[in-house]
Amino acid sequence: MDNVGILFAGSSDHALELTHKDIDENYVITNINYANEYYNHIIEPISKIFNIFIFVTCFSEEKKLWENKWKNIINEKNPNIKLFCIEICNTLPDNIRFTQKNNYHYKNRFNDKYHNQFGKLNNTFNVMKKYENTNQIKMNYLIKGRSDFIYKDLFDVNWLLNLPKDTICIPSTEWHTPDRWMERTNQSQKNKKIDVIYPGGMSDQMIFGYRDDMVHIFDIVSCNEKSPPGKIHPENILYQN
Repeated sequence: MDNVGILFAGSSDHALELTHKDIDENYVITNINYANEYYNHIIEPISKIFNIFIFVTCFSEEKKLWENKWKNIINEKNPNIKLFCIEICNTLPDNIRFTQKNNYHYKNRFNDKYHNQFGKLNNTFNVMKKYENTNQIKMNYLIKGRSDFIYKDLFDVNWLLNLPKDTICIPSTEWHTPDRWMERTNQSQKNKKIDVIYPGGMSDQMIFGYRDDMVHIFDIVSCNEKSPPGKIHPENILYQN
């Protein structure tokens, strides 16, 4: 069986609290078990054909929730998960693209957010590589996971089985907006209220591909290059590179 590595980073209890700006801002999504959602829709279909290795990096204060809300639940559902590694990384790398110094959003209120998001993701990728080297094993596929989504459909394993080389797969939309390619019309693209992301960018809320192709995602994140103004938005790195 081939190996699939699923990479998470950051807090496990980051959840959508407010809906889209044009909907009632007092509406709050509650009582959602995000670990169950991710297992039922993503992990369980893949685990029938592939070995699953899950890697997480987080701050010290975040580890307990990962263990209680994710690791224990998923291991109970499927004891055949090969690995659920949670490693504490309390330091964010200062030599990646999206730092206070390199990010073109300099002096922007989102700087900490982007450094935190991509710094932890970079840490997770390095933890996975360390595990591979130590155990003389290699992931065949990688999935960049998110812990804060409710999924409508099951992950189709044929997406992996029939995946061409030199291909990175992404969603056709930002999942937290009502923009869907299948529903898009010329008029909807002109309607800024629905936050159409394409062609201005491409969603990175879920990314998967062969490990050797996914490396390029982390090369973009980890390079110590200053982003020129207007060139590379942190959330549109795929489209603009």
